Amino acid sequence: PAPGGPVIPRQDEGAPSLYNDAINRKDSESLDSTREIRRERARMSPALKAAIREYLGGQVIDRHQAGPMTSPATSSLTQEFFPDEPTRFRFIFTKGTPVTPEALNGMAIFANRWDSIPEEHVKQDVNELILKPIYKIDLSDGTIDDKDLAGFTNPSLNPLFTMFGVKPRSEIEKTVDFFAAIIRFKNSLERPTLRHAEEIKSRILLKVYGINLLDGKIDLQDIKMFSNNNDQVLINVLDPVRSKHNPIFDQNGNIKNPDDTVDFFDRIIDFEDAWKDMENKVEINNRILAPIWKINLMDGIIGVDDIKGFGNDDRTSLNPVFNPLYNENGQLKSQQEVIDTVLFFNAVIDFVELWDASKNKAQINNEILRL
Repeated sequence: PAPGGPVIPRQDEGAPSLYNDAINRKDSESLDSTREIRRERARMSPALKAAIREYLGGQVIDRHQAGPMTSPATSSLTQEFFPDEPTRFRFIFTKGTPVTPEALNGMAIFANRWDSIPEEHVKQDVNELILKPIYKIDLSDGTIDDKDLAGFTNPSLNPLFTMFGVKPRSEIEKTVDFFAAIIRFKNSLERPTLRHAEEIKSRILLKVYGINLLDGKIDLQDIKMFSNNNDQVLINVLDPVRSKHNPIFDQNGNIKNPDDTVDFFDRIIDFEDAWKDMENKVEINNRILAPIWKINLMDGIIGVDDIKGFGNDDRTSLNPVFNPLYNENGQLKSQQEVIDTVLFFNAVIDFVELWDASKNKAQINNEILRL
C-alpha cells in the first residue's frame, strides 16, 4: 500500500491473489471478467473488503468506473455509494446518479444524527411527521435511495443545503435537533395532565406564533414558525410572520425544555380564567397588569407583549415580584398559586378603593403606608 494507506492482508492470510495483484499493480486488466470478480469477492473476508474499499477510496471493482465513492453494482441498474462518514445506512442509487462526496457525507451526518435521537418514539415521529410528508425522505429502512436523494437535494425545499452548498456538520446536526425539538414540543402538548392543551393551540400557538397543531399534523408553515426569528438557515426559508418570537428557542438560540414552555402557556390560561372571575378585573388590568407588566387582557387576545410580561425575567418591573406567574426563586407557580396571585391583586384594588374613599386617606398614606 501507499505510505499511510491501509494494510492489505497478505496472500498467506487468505487474501485472493487476484485482488492483491489488482491493488498492488493497479492493473485493471486483471478485473475484466465480471463473473470471476464476483466469485473472488464472495470469498473475501470482511477485513479485506474494508481494506480494499478504503485503499481504493470506497470502490472495490473498477477504480475508474464511477468515481471514488462507489462499489460494485448491487443489481444491474444500481450501485452502492460509501461516504467517508461512518454510518450504518446504505446508499444505493441508480447507476450513473450524480452525487458529490460532500452531499453523500452530509446525508450520512444527517441520518446518523437522526439515528442518535435517544427517544425511539421521537425519532420515529421525526421521520413520519416531518421527513416523509414534508421532505419526502424516509430513514426508517436504513437505506438512502433515489427517492431520499431527491428529497435531500430538492432545490425548492430540502434540509441539507443552503444557497452556499451543503451545510457544515454543526448546522446539519442542529437541523435534526430542531426537528426533534418540534416533536418533543408537540408531545408535551399531548400530556394527559395538561389542562388547556386546545386553548394553548388555538389562542397562543396559532394566534401568536402562526403554528397550527389543531389538526395533529406538522406542515412546512409550522416548521417556518417554529424557527421564526432564530436561525432560519435551518430550513432554508425566510418568511415574514406576525410574531418575531418562537416557542422553541431561548434568547441565546438554545433549545428550551418543551415541558417548561408548555406549562408556562398553561399557567397563562389559568391566570386569565381566574382574572375573568374577579369583580375588579378591569381595575386589575388597568391599574396593575398594564402599567407594571404591559399585559392587557381586556381585548380577549393573548399577544406577544402579554406573553413577554407574564414571563418577564429582567427584573425591570417593580420588586419584589418581577412577573405574576413565577415566584421569587424563579419557579413557575402552581395553578392554585396563580389563582391566589389574582385574588391578591383583587384585594389590592379593594384596599385602594377603600383608601380612596376614606376622609383620612392622606394621613393613612403618609403616616402608615409609607412606613
